[in-house]
Amino acid sequence: MATQINNKANATFKYGIEGTGSAVSNVASTILQDAYALTGSKASNNSEFMLGENITYQININNTGTQPLYSITIEDDLGGAGMMTFMEGSASAFVDGVVYNFAPISTDPLTLVLPVTLNGNDNALITYVATVSSTLDSSISAITNTITMYGYEEAALTTRVDATGELSCTIDKAEYAEINIIKEVSTPNIVVNEPFSYTLTLTNSGNQEATGVVLTDVLPEGFVINTIRSVTNEEVTVYTASNYSVEPATNTLTLPSTEEISISVPASTSAGPGMTVVTITGYIAS
Repeated sequence: MATQINNKANATFKYGIEGTGSAVSNVASTILQDAYALTGSKASNNSEFMLGENITYQININNTGTQPLYSITIEDDLGGAGMMTFMEGSASAFVDGVVYNFAPISTDPLTLVLPVTLNGNDNALITYVATVSSTLDSSISAITNTITMYGYEEAALTTRVDATGELSCTIDKAEYAEINIIKEVSTPNIVVNEPFSYTLTLTNSGNQEATGVVLTDVLPEGFVINTIRSVTNEEVTVYTASNYSVEPATNTLTLPSTEEISISVPASTSAGPGMTVVTITGYIAS
């Protein structure tokens, strides 16, 4: 660690026959640099995360010593097991105005080695992307990502120099709803005038309830609706013809078409994503 050196001077003097005095100078400060010293910090371009989102990280590396450091290495826990995965091809380093694209030597744990020697009093910036797991437990409200950074005093990699600094970065989970829709049909083969059903399964992977959901569905030509119903948290809602509309030219269903009734999808919990299932039953008219 660099050492600050402070000192001051004193003077004594005489005047006249018996007069004496003294004086004290100001404090002069300087820094005695270490031959080998390394500091670093970690930050993210993202202040919040969503499931499945790509997060960009930045690692600042500073050789605060006077001598070069070799094979500067960053080990990143990516928040812990199952939290995030490294995006292949995303790592780059910026040193002395030059950009180097490079690959990690390991992804478990993520291990990145600066591709050039870092001279004394020089710095580097490494950036890379990690993807948040799409199946992250809903109880996790933040991801704290911690790195270990070190270099070596010589090319033989015998004497290790560990970094100091802010080597952790925390990002909070965003408040959001994220809807996915899967559509299924009740039978692979249909007969004119025989009823069958379309099922729309809406899942919400976000931590907030999705409200005011409006569905549009281009139904087959000649399809006549018998019933529409939805199930949310075991609560069944049956929609009347006044709750939805069908555009005649394209047979496009809009549900709901009024503000008198609404569709929502619950937030994700530790048991899994929230779910609402809409079933449209009808037939192809002859």
